[in-house]
Amino acid sequence: MQLMVQAGLTPMEVLVAATRNTAEMIGIKDAGTLEPGKKANLLILDENPVESMCNTTRLCSVWQCGKPFEPVKCQ
Repeated sequence: MQLMVQAGLTPMEVLVAATRNTAEMIGIKDAGTLEPGKKANLLILDENPVESMCNTTRLCSVWQCGKPFEPVKCQ
């Protein structure tokens, strides 16, 4: 996504391309945007990615099917 900004897209255009546009392109109707009735799979970031695409690396939490996702820890 950082390369897309370097190529000239705004951070908002990159976020829309990575979410809504991709879901539409591959035919997924219940994902891609935050709306009632859609699947709640999302990433919560510590910083605003619209201010800097580098902020997409500052992951706070992951939600899958509307619930916090706890990754399996390697042993």
